[in-house]
Amino acid sequence: MDLIKQFRQAADKSCFILGAMGGTGNALVRKLVRLKPFHKVVLIGIRRVEYDDPELRQLV
Repeated sequence: MDLIKQFRQAADKSCFILGAMGGTGNALVRKLVRLKPFHKVVLIGIRRVEYDDPELRQLV
């Protein structure tokens, strides 16, 4: 079983991302939004980033 399937089985997993404004962080967020391996993704940064996904929560 691959890693994404294992994460999807655990419905209460969350991910916290620091630095989603940069190139690497932005690519990571977009991949996580597409694959949806986590129940919740929280972005922590100094500015708000616009993503249209209910699973993203931002702490600015």
